[in-house]
Amino acid sequence: MASSSSYASRAPGFTNKAARDLLELMDRKKTNLCVSVDVTTKASVLRIVEAVGPHVCLIKVPIV
Repeated sequence: MASSSSYASRAPGFTNKAARDLLELMDRKKTNLCVSVDVTTKASVLRIVEAVGPHVCLIKVPIV
């Protein structure tokens, strides 16, 4: 069985800084989970982000 390389070890191979930063974050937090926060009020967005933030590496919010 081949072992896969860590996210952090793959990061230097990317020229895009955002991609490198995301891979390093995924490695630090030990997660590749992303959540899409599709709600319409600021209070709802903040409540959800505070609840899931420690457990995900990326949060997508709507632009209105």
